Amino acid sequence: MLENWVVVPTCLPVVLRRCHVCPSGRFRANGKFRVNANHKLLDAWLLVRCVACGDTAKLTILERVNVRSVRPRLLVRLHENDPALAAELLADPVVLRRNRVALDWEGAWRLSTGAPGHQDFRDVSVRFAARIPVRPVRLIAEGCGLSRAEVERLIEEGKVVSAVRLRGKVSGDFTFTLKRPQGGLHGPVFGGERRGEGGRRRCESHFHNVEGCESGFHNIRSRNTRKRP
Repeated sequence: MLENWVVVPTCLPVVLRRCHVCPSGRFRANGKFRVNANHKLLDAWLLVRCVACGDTAKLTILERVNVRSVRPRLLVRLHENDPALAAELLADPVVLRRNRVALDWEGAWRLSTGAPGHQDFRDVSVRFAARIPVRPVRLIAEGCGLSRAEVERLIEEGKVVSAVRLRGKVSGDFTFTLKRPQGGLHGPVFGGERRGEGGRRRCESHFHNVEGCESGFHNIRSRNTRKRP
């Protein structure tokens, strides 16, 4: 029976970019936007704040765009500082390339797993609710209650197989098969929810006012799913 795991964002990731005031290169978004209208042209930015000195930087969302070409609903969400919109925009590769920034997802996601199977083989489908780069080895270790060294050993022995490269980072859906070795696994095999390293508490302490971020990522996932034939 196929098991379903989901990698779910718990808050907005850290934005990696150079600070012009201090040596830090880490910024956090809190869902705030700035909108400027000059006659019929509109500019909009997502505001991010340096974690070290508090300096505010702007990520360009709209630049010199005719107001009539902007969807009314998008304008409303920008003016209302919709945190779900911030999540959607940070998940957009076009926005990241345009602003020449990268994201750090450490501590900003969790792994949700179902009840484990008890057959000799475990077939697992892993889905991503957002484009979160994670090594499959880490997901398998957390989902099965094993150490990464144990997962590496099982891969070497051919007891964990997949069509993707398990030791590299992936951000798209994949499946894998785990063959139970004789005598069982050395660690417990649990179901339920597992958190990314660093924990959800630390993340939530910085983003306690960004309640809609997880729903924003889920909206992206649902739209992408509908586009598939």
